Amino acid sequence: MELGLKGRRALITGGSQGIGYAVAEGFLEEGCSVVIASKNEERLQSAVESLSKYGRDRVRGKAIDLSLPGAAATLADAYSDTDILINNAGAIPSGDILKLMKHAGAQRGTSRCSGTSI
Repeated sequence: MELGLKGRRALITGGSQGIGYAVAEGFLEEGCSVVIASKNEERLQSAVESLSKYGRDRVRGKAIDLSLPGAAATLADAYSDTDILINNAGAIPSGDILKLMKHAGAQRGTSRCSGTSI
């Protein structure tokens, strides 16, 4: 598919695996250069190496923990020439969705979660 993105610069947070990695690959296929950011340096280097099949000069990695204060600003400053930002970073808890929602509500002092059995 030709989306007219050739030559654009994309920054993808959470780009070392899963959806972020797939998004990075899609932008590379469209002719973009990409920077993938991840807090896991080992996975980051592996992803950069794998994505380099699209051209080593088109893929860069940045190890950064975006949960730390000031990290997002640091990343933005380092890649201020970015044309496309995909914010895919974040911790997603695993487990029973109803229990997770009740826990989140309890932390806020409210719980608007109910379950239905079938």
